[in-house]
Amino acid sequence: MLHTNRIDRFQTIGPNAADYFYLDSRLGRLLDWDSLAVYDVPERGVSEAIMRGGLTVEYLNAFTNDHDNFLFGVSDYLGVGDDLALQAAVDLFNANPSLRAHLAVNNADSLVYAAKSMQTLHRSKIEYAWLDSLIED
Repeated sequence: MLHTNRIDRFQTIGPNAADYFYLDSRLGRLLDWDSLAVYDVPERGVSEAIMRGGLTVEYLNAFTNDHDNFLFGVSDYLGVGDDLALQAAVDLFNANPSLRAHLAVNNADSLVYAAKSMQTLHRSKIEYAWLDSLIED
């Protein structure tokens, strides 16, 4: 759904979402991060590491050797030439928090796992709502 060109009444970011990077908790060891935080949704820890500037070429290469979307996203956002080397693009991505946020908000995996994390949190709150009633103000 996130890659469809037109969805009736769908006005938010989503249609034409890109695959700038993927989120896979099994490959978190390839990120430049000491340790991944543990969440109910493991991909959230990977996302956090990437969003703190821990993306690596090795992590990107574990999925595909076609990085056109990522390279275009970095060069387009920064207004630089589109002939960036992958390592240079990763370095620019890691050094620029607003670039990371921009790509993440338009990244299909980021949107899917943000929604999944919100659903998990919501279910947890509902499941343990009775505990709140035991706590006195």
